[in-house]
Amino acid sequence: MIILTMASAMYLAGLQASITAPRVAFTNCLKKAEASAKAEKVAPEAYVGYLRAACGPQGERLKNALVAFDLKHGVARGRAVGDASADVSDGFSSSAQSYKWAASADAKAEAN
Repeated sequence: MIILTMASAMYLAGLQASITAPRVAFTNCLKKAEASAKAEKVAPEAYVGYLRAACGPQGERLKNALVAFDLKHGVARGRAVGDASADVSDGFSSSAQSYKWAASADAKAEAN
């Protein structure tokens, strides 16, 4: 029984690792893009496009890894694709909100 539990834990850890690398790469790209955009003084309205251009490939890799992970666990393809797309979109949206908030705070600080 203990061996079966350990084997299951190792199997699940391996599956989880298949999405860890793409998720870390996507998150790191979002952070680097935000720093680059600040340095380049990208307007908040143009940031989403800037972000998608900079991190689109990493987002696509994450999406593919998430879909593959869900399919291995019996999730229907349509739902897996929808969920993965939402996760990646949430990453872009979260970064955009953070950038807009920081740009607003910087503008207020400069005004004072």
